[in-house]
Amino acid sequence: MASLSSPWVEWTGEYTKAAQAEALPPNEWAARVATAAAAAGERGDVQFSAGLAEMLARVLLSGESSGAAPAAAWKYAEAALAARLASPALLLTLLSSRVIPQRVARPTAYRLYLELLRRHGFKLCFQMKAANSNK
Repeated sequence: MASLSSPWVEWTGEYTKAAQAEALPPNEWAARVATAAAAAGERGDVQFSAGLAEMLARVLLSGESSGAAPAAAWKYAEAALAARLASPALLLTLLSSRVIPQRVARPTAYRLYLELLRRHGFKLCFQMKAANSNK
């Protein structure tokens, strides 16, 4: 598992900011990040990278406060979750502790968080490995 300080996660953070500035399509961004992870020697379980999930959470929330279009940043998170680059459970956990307490002050971030939760939060059964869990 990559740590937050690994070079490819740091590169991904910088690349994400540059991609937002250039309005790069989220699917193209996700493909480039996946290529960088593979080149960095990440195994097939890149989606459980804690560093990538934390970097995405920081980028999402920093975009909201800087006045940039927050919806654009959240599209990158959606692309990362759809491409299984980040664990939905980890990303939603990181965001919930930061977005829910600020839901009145930052209604756009809260609405977009709820949309991610609706799309990915209730599909976590693939991460459950217990023999007695119901599908």
